[in-house]
Amino acid sequence: MALEGDNLWVTNRYYDDSYLTYIGTSKIDLTTGTVTIKDYGRGGSACAGDLFNFNKALYRTFDGGVSPLNIDASILTSGRIGNYNDNKLYSSHANSEYIFIGLSDYVAPDTVLVHDKNGAYVYSLVTGASPGDYAKLET
Repeated sequence: MALEGDNLWVTNRYYDDSYLTYIGTSKIDLTTGTVTIKDYGRGGSACAGDLFNFNKALYRTFDGGVSPLNIDASILTSGRIGNYNDNKLYSSHANSEYIFIGLSDYVAPDTVLVHDKNGAYVYSLVTGASPGDYAKLET
C-alpha cells in the first residue's frame, strides 16, 4: 500500500480456479470514497506487489522491474526500470537516492539490484533468501 495525498493505492493479486495469477492496482480516494480498479491480467510473481514513491511518481513492481503508475492506475510501461525475470521478481523499495529490486529463487543467496535516480543500474548486493524488507540506517 502507498498513501499519496488523499489517495490510498493498493496492489491486488488473485487466482482463478486453475491457480493462475492475476494482478492489478486499486486506488481509493479517501475524500470521496471513489474506488478505481485496474486489472492488468495474468502474470506477476507470487510475491512482488510493492508500491513506492520515487522522483515524484508512484511506482509498482511489474513485468520484471518497476514502472510508474498513471493517475487512472494504469501502468506507464515506457517508464519501466529494470528488465529482469518476472518469475524471480520478489520485492522493491526506494529511498531518496536509489531503487532496490529484489530477485529470489527462494534459496540463498539471492540478489538485490540497485538503480540510481535516472533508473540506471548501479550495483548488486548478495543477500540471504527472499530479500523483502529494506531500511536505511541513520547514524
